[in-house]
Amino acid sequence: MCGVNEIENIIEKLGDIATYDSSVGGFHYGSPPSLEVRIEAVHSLGTYVPHPKAVEVFTKIIDSDWLKQEISIAAALALRNK
Repeated sequence: MCGVNEIENIIEKLGDIATYDSSVGGFHYGSPPSLEVRIEAVHSLGTYVPHPKAVEVFTKIIDSDWLKQEISIAAALALRNK
């Protein structure tokens, strides 16, 4: 069973993957994630809603104008299916 800190770490890592910005350069978990991996991270993140950290990441995704449209669509679908 995961504790609070572990869950927040998972949410943070999923958020990092989902909101990866290629213009910043470098990805601290290895090679940059593909669009498909980023979309799957968004879907996985949806399982943690209504956790405040997960909601924070979804808000960042939905409010962003620099993320790919596919990521925003995945976020909207993940929230809708919640």
